[in-house]
Amino acid sequence: MTGVPGDIAPGHPLWGHSLAGRSAEFAGKTDAGNDNWTIGDYFLAARMFVSSPQVLAGIEKTLEPGGASPGDWDIVLDLQKHGAFYHPIKMSVSVPGSAGGQSFVLNGGVSSHGRALSQKEACFFSWLKDRLPDPVTPEVVAAGQVKTTAGAAGFFMARWLEGYYEFHITRGRDRVAVWRPGKDTWYLSLADALPAYENIARILTLAYEPDSGDQVLLWHHAAGDFIMAPDQSGLPVKLITVRACASLVADALLANGSMPGLLFFFVNLCLRMQIDRFDGVGDPVFLGDQVLRATLRGFLSGVAYRAGELETQTVHGIWKFFSGFSAQQLELILDQVIDAWPPGPLERKLIFSEKSVLAGQIQEIFKYGRVCDFY
Repeated sequence: MTGVPGDIAPGHPLWGHSLAGRSAEFAGKTDAGNDNWTIGDYFLAARMFVSSPQVLAGIEKTLEPGGASPGDWDIVLDLQKHGAFYHPIKMSVSVPGSAGGQSFVLNGGVSSHGRALSQKEACFFSWLKDRLPDPVTPEVVAAGQVKTTAGAAGFFMARWLEGYYEFHITRGRDRVAVWRPGKDTWYLSLADALPAYENIARILTLAYEPDSGDQVLLWHHAAGDFIMAPDQSGLPVKLITVRACASLVADALLANGSMPGLLFFFVNLCLRMQIDRFDGVGDPVFLGDQVLRATLRGFLSGVAYRAGELETQTVHGIWKFFSGFSAQQLELILDQVIDAWPPGPLERKLIFSEKSVLAGQIQEIFKYGRVCDFY
């Protein structure tokens, strides 16, 4: 278990400890379905899921051919952290006599919402795999539910994304901390970390469906939904959690062409890209103008790739359309997307203190900026 030396097994003090993760601040409300679960119960449920023939067959396909049978594998489960709905486990599989092993993430939920999400998320990943030009989500190996004496648990298992880590803004708002379990925290200046934010905006824009308005929702920097490879050129990112895909606007707006819906998407993207928590768990914070500009660069890169789906609108045409809106109109759009996707209580207080400034910043960029500065 991450942060705890030695193995966690029956008899260990933590084995009977209550399973954490009931906070709903990052992704809406949870229910009380995990009240009676202990850490030991969760490990036993994970072992039951991993031991099923379907999962073992999925693992075997990822290993070097001709290795030992599943009964000879060495499987280690390492509980990584607790979230609002999930309790992610890093599962390492090693095969005797072979240098090739494999690591997986085992995301499990024990509340009714968490169980349902574990099954839906595998479908969301499949949709995004078809939608996005590059693989940026986990490759799902297996998904399903198990029933134990503690209750039902839902899991999905995917390949572990080696070299990618959760990252958050730190106090002072001028540095980004990259969490590397078992290693020292890696620090980047915010300026050096901007390519990661640009990549996030590009991924979310590529995932946007202009005809339906469907987009990835309920993501949050503070929840660690995007992870970064800090030692790779361009700071590539991966999206590891997809809680919902839906539209924020009415069909009537989408019937007026792709541009109005795209504007609502962009304004919402600018808002959500701004919000993190200090070190992932502290007070909510707005990230500032540098991240806003990185968001615009990623957005324009994404819409340029999707130009064929946007009524052949060019980046210049989009810029011209967006520049026709005043700061007051943009703030009204912000109010509408906030109502459609309500933030948590602490984020709400921050957003309402910052949204007028954000609307003004967006309007100023389009009024005085140039496309060539961002694309």
